[in-house]
Amino acid sequence: MKSISNSDFSLLMEKLPAVLQYAAATIQHHDTRTANAVRVLAMLHRKLNRQNPKTKQK
Repeated sequence: MKSISNSDFSLLMEKLPAVLQYAAATIQHHDTRTANAVRVLAMLHRKLNRQNPKTKQK
């Protein structure tokens, strides 16, 4: 398995919510394969957020 650099991971965590929002708005309801992929990405995003919570900066 390949590893991911910290900068790539940070970029992924920053852009993933926008990608998920766009994907959820544009997928066809009858396309179950795409809907399942979006669901898996959303679960991954929630899991990563729980493991690596961001501290809110003022």
